[in-house]
Amino acid sequence: MRKSLVPILFLIVASCGFTPMYNTSEKVDYNINLIEEKGDGVINNKIISEISRLTDKNSKKIYNIKLTTKYSKSIISKNAKGSATNYEISVDSNFNIEYENNVKEININEKQNIKKITDIFEQRNYENTLKNNFAISIVNKLNIELLSIK
Repeated sequence: MRKSLVPILFLIVASCGFTPMYNTSEKVDYNINLIEEKGDGVINNKIISEISRLTDKNSKKIYNIKLTTKYSKSIISKNAKGSATNYEISVDSNFNIEYENNVKEININEKQNIKKITDIFEQRNYENTLKNNFAISIVNKLNIELLSIK
């Protein structure tokens, strides 16, 4: 009974038409021109590289975008000595999109709480990894917003 139940469940789930939300295998039908960028250089560079990977240069639908990012790291808690133990890392991104004589503004925020690492080098590497992950997430959310524009 179990041997036949597993393949049947697999066939039902496999053919249900599920597609991932951030599926990039489908080619997008728009071209993005970044007109202006302000803010954190590491995050902006990663966002720009992800956008250029995603964009279809031959598309006739063109979005002109002004990008502004703000990175902040704030102390959440301190120990008895007054040293920081936990931080909140936050990235606020603002996209001002111009297309077909229309203007739309999209704000995307990402944040995460982290613990302080005693090794400064490891702390900096971890924060840079988080910045890269935030940038990828921001571009995925921007992609969904751009695909929803008619």
